[in-house]
Amino acid sequence: MIDFAIDTETELITDTCKAPRLVCVSAAWPDGSAVSRQLLHHEEAEAHLAWWIGDMGCRLIGQNIAYDFGVVGQAHPHLMPAIWRAYEADRVQDTSLRERLIDIAQGRYQLARKGFRPYSLETLAKKYLGWQLDKDTWRLRYGELRDLPVSEWPEEAREYSLKDAESTLLVKQAQDRYSPFFADEFRQARAAWWIHLMSAWGIRTDLDQVLRLEEDSHREYAELEQILMEHGLVRDDKKRTRNTKLAKARMVEVMRRDPKNVEVVDGVEKVLVKATQKQEISLDREACEDSGDPVLKAYAGLSALKTVIAKDIPFLKRGEIHSRFEPILATGRTSSSDPNIQNPRREGGVRECFVPRPGHVFACADYAIIELRTWAQVCIRALGESRLAERINAGFDPHLDLGAQVLGISYEEALANKKRPDVADARQKAKPGNFGFPGGMGANKFRAYAKASYGMLFTLEEAINLRARWMKNWPEAQKYFDWIQKRHEWRLFHRKEYSDNATTIRQHVSDRYRGGCSYTEACNGYFQALAADIGKAAGFEIARACYDETVGSILFGSRIVNFVHDEFILEVPDDALAHERAVEVGRIAVEQANRFIPDVPAKCEPLLCRRWSKSAEPVYEAGRLVPWGVPS
Repeated sequence: MIDFAIDTETELITDTCKAPRLVCVSAAWPDGSAVSRQLLHHEEAEAHLAWWIGDMGCRLIGQNIAYDFGVVGQAHPHLMPAIWRAYEADRVQDTSLRERLIDIAQGRYQLARKGFRPYSLETLAKKYLGWQLDKDTWRLRYGELRDLPVSEWPEEAREYSLKDAESTLLVKQAQDRYSPFFADEFRQARAAWWIHLMSAWGIRTDLDQVLRLEEDSHREYAELEQILMEHGLVRDDKKRTRNTKLAKARMVEVMRRDPKNVEVVDGVEKVLVKATQKQEISLDREACEDSGDPVLKAYAGLSALKTVIAKDIPFLKRGEIHSRFEPILATGRTSSSDPNIQNPRREGGVRECFVPRPGHVFACADYAIIELRTWAQVCIRALGESRLAERINAGFDPHLDLGAQVLGISYEEALANKKRPDVADARQKAKPGNFGFPGGMGANKFRAYAKASYGMLFTLEEAINLRARWMKNWPEAQKYFDWIQKRHEWRLFHRKEYSDNATTIRQHVSDRYRGGCSYTEACNGYFQALAADIGKAAGFEIARACYDETVGSILFGSRIVNFVHDEFILEVPDDALAHERAVEVGRIAVEQANRFIPDVPAKCEPLLCRRWSKSAEPVYEAGRLVPWGVPS
C-alpha cells in the first residue's frame, strides 16, 4: 500500500462554518528516493479525489485529515460513502493523531497553550524535518485565488500548498519508527472523523433561555458579591477585585476548627488544607465546597458564575455553537472547549439552553453504569473473574448490592425495602463508592470526590468503612490492585525513545500505550479508557448511519450534535419515526460496546427530548417513546 498525503486549501473558516469552500488540493507520494507532488484546482480535483479515496492500494495521510475530508465531502457529497469506506478499511492516517499517541505512550501528552500548538504541522515539521514552514504568507488568503487557474497563482501560493502535503508525508514516514505506539491509530482516526463532523454540524441554542440564564446569573453574581464584600473577600472598589490573601486566611481558619485537619509536628501546629500544584492554599471549587463554610462556598460560586457570564453566555448567544473538540487526551477520552459542551455547569440551566433545530427533536442514548461494566470486564481479562460482572449479568443493582452490604442485610431484603429511607440512603452513598474506589483512591481523596461529584459529605470514618465494605462486596478488587502493583513500575516514562521497561499501561482491546502513570492513573486507566474506546467506536457507526446513504439506515439525515463521554445526543426528524430512530441509536451503541465488553453486555436506554436537560427521562405512550419536555 502506497503512502499518499493530501492537503486542502480553503476559504476562511468561520465560527459557524467548519467546512468552507474548497480552493485546491495538493498531494505528495514517494517516487523512489524522491517525493512527487501535484497541485489541483478545485474544478479539476474531483476525479483525482475519487480515484485516490477509492483506491484500496492508497493509504491516505493527512494532518488533521478529518478537516480535509469534511471539506471534500461538502464540495462533492457523492464521495462521502467512499470516505467512510476508506476509514473502515484502515486506510486513513493522521500525523497529528499519531503524534498524540506517541506522546501519550511516552507520558508527555501536551495541551495547546497560547502561542504553541504541539500537534500542528508547523511544530511536527520542525521536530522531524528541521523545516520552518512559512505560515504567514498565503495560509489565510486562498479565497482570493479560488476563481483563478493555478497557472496564474503566485509561486509562493503554489509552493505553500505543495509544501504542506510534502511535509505531511515526510513527517508520517519519520513517525513510523514509533510503530509500537500505533496499534490504535485507525480507531482514533475514525473517532476524529465523526467528531469533526459533529463539530462542523454544530448545536443550536434557544436565545430566550440564554437571556434568562444571563439575567439569573447576573442577579446571583450580585448577591454572592454582596455577601463576599461584607466579609472582605471582595473589595468595595470600582473593579470589585477579590481579596485572595484574606480568602486563604479564612480557609486556614475554617479548616483549623476541625481537629482532624490539625497536626502537631515537633510542637509546631500544621493545618491540613488542599494545595495547588505550586503548593499554595487552594481556593478552587472543590476546596471551598469541602470547607463547609458558606462564605467560601459563595467565593467558589462567584468564580463559577464569572466563567458562565464571561465565557459561556457569549458563546450561547451565537445561536449555533461549533465547539472545538480534542479527539484524544492521555486518558483516551475527548474534551471540548470554546465552549465546553461536554461538561457544562450543572447549575443554572446551561444545558437547557441547547435545543434541536426546527422540525427536529433530540434522540439521546447513554450507557448504563458503563464504567462498572468496563471495570468488571478488565477484571475478567486480567484475573479471570469478577463478582461484579456476575451480579450485573444476573440483573442485580450493584449500588443496592453494596448498600445492603453497608447495612448488613441481604440483597433480597434491601430490594424488598428499597424505598425505606435507610436503604435508599445506603444505595445513594454506594454510588460514589462503586465509581470511585476502582480507581485506587483512598478515604481522604474519596471524600473530596464524593462531595465534588455527588454533593455527598462523608466523615473520614464513614469513608474508611465504605471502602472496607466495597472491598468485601467485590472480592476481585484487592486482586485487581495487586495485579496493578505487580505489573507496573511507577516512574515516569523515558521520554526520548520507546523502551519496554518504561511502558506503564497497554490498554485492553485497543493495545494503546499510556506512559508516565501514577498508581491511581493506572487503576483508573484500564477501565476508563475502555469506556472511552467504546464511545468512540459506537460514535463512528452511528455517524456513518447518519451520513452514508449506502448503509440504508433509518438514521440517514440525522446528525450527532454532542457526545458526553457515555451519552450521544442526536438531532432526528420530529416525525412518526422518531421512536424507531432513538431505538436504533441505542441498538448501535450496545452492539459496538459488546465488541469490547462481551462478558458484561452493555445496556443503553434511549429517550427523546425537546431540549437537553439532566432531568430528561424516557416518556412512553402506548409503548412508544415521545419527546420529554414542552415544544421549544
